[in-house]
This record gives sequence, C-alpha cells and structure tokens, in this order.
Amino acid sequence: MGIVLFENKSDCCACGACLNVCSKSAISMKPDVEGFLYPEIDPNKCVECGVCKRVCKYKTSDLNAVESTYAVTNRDEKQIMKAASGGLFSAAASAILSDGGCVFGARLILRKRMKRLVQVE
Repeated sequence: MGIVLFENKSDCCACGACLNVCSKSAISMKPDVEGFLYPEIDPNKCVECGVCKRVCKYKTSDLNAVESTYAVTNRDEKQIMKAASGGLFSAAASAILSDGGCVFGARLILRKRMKRLVQVE
C-alpha cells in the first residue's frame, strides 16, 4: 500500500519538510494543475519508515489551536483605498523598504492560470 502523506491537498501546506527529511530521496515536489507544488512519494524508493509523516506539522499539531492573534491598522488612507486586505501588506512593505530591506510578493490569477512574483528593492 505504501505511505500516504495526505488524502486532500487541503491537508498539506506543501512546506517540503517531508521531502527534506527523507533519507532515501523518495519524495519530490510535483506541480498540480494550478502550478502549486505538492509532495509525491516514489514507491520504488520509499522504505515506509514513516519519518515523513512524523515531521509533518499538519499531521502532528493541533491546527485549530490559536497561539497568537494580532490586529493591525494602517493609518495611510491612500494605501487603505488601494489595498485588498486593509493595507497590512502595504504598511509592512513600506516599513521594510524604508529600512533598506527587500520585499517579495506573489499573486495567482486563476482565470489565466498565471503566477506572478514581484521583487521590490
């Protein structure tokens, strides 16, 4: 039968921890139809040791437990009006950039099945 890492994609965050812990290189990350990478086990290499399942936080943690909660307000009216989520990313990016940092963002456009990665320095 072999090891099954997840039944549904919603049960995997695709972090790659299982891939990185596998000493037999039996796990690779394969793109789904939308281009997101998910782990896939090669049954010819897997020795069914179970280390991949033990390292998985989705399998070993209570995902419903709330550790911390934060509320954020952006006071820049222009950023708020242009933002899709209340301006949190804009405020954080502005602070990072003004401090000499670098900001990355990603966007998936489902209708066109296109991904865009943006870097701002």
